[in-house]
Amino acid sequence: GDVKVFVPNDSDVGIHVTTNSFIGDMKVLEESRSGFMSNAGLESPHYREAGKKIRITVSVFIGDVKVNRVG
Repeated sequence: GDVKVFVPNDSDVGIHVTTNSFIGDMKVLEESRSGFMSNAGLESPHYREAGKKIRITVSVFIGDVKVNRVG
């Protein structure tokens, strides 16, 4: 199935996302990938220095993964 994750649009929060998909599309923040056996990894700027951090790992067999900023 599809996975949708919403993260805060806060410059004080560092975000690190790793996704894997056997079949499906991925849209992680500003990066998009699609196809067969795809993976994507992305860190927000200044992730390592951020006081608050969010680490997201998503693996799906068949489905789409979307990680969007809100707020």
